[in-house]
Amino acid sequence: MINLMILGGELYSFFYYPSYESIKRLNLAGEFQRLEIIVSIGFTIIQFLEINFCVLGVSKGITKVFNFKNYRSTLIPIVILLIIFAYVMFGSAMDAFEVKKKIWPAYGIVMQIILPCVIFIFASVNKKNKISKCNK
Repeated sequence: MINLMILGGELYSFFYYPSYESIKRLNLAGEFQRLEIIVSIGFTIIQFLEINFCVLGVSKGITKVFNFKNYRSTLIPIVILLIIFAYVMFGSAMDAFEVKKKIWPAYGIVMQIILPCVIFIFASVNKKNKISKCNK
């Protein structure tokens, strides 16, 4: 919302990273300028951590589904598959932004809202069934 107020609607939709552009325009008392390097470092760290946690979650999930003993044996194949998938899916940054605009809204609703709700419902039912079996 702050980026929209700083840049305006037209510029906000024009830039690929509007928060980066907003910070670029920031000038604090004439002393602190060009603070976008701090934002770039923050973006890099956050993206690195986000990808690591996602890969760890996928690895532990696959380990549980296939009853492997150690999740670490699945990490390297998953990372290799993710790299190949990213290369095939997005040939360039422009392709990634087009997917983000056109495909991701429909895909994101399913993957971020509907699927977690379904998994939660099944997990709750399984937990109730286990509790009722233990009480008998």
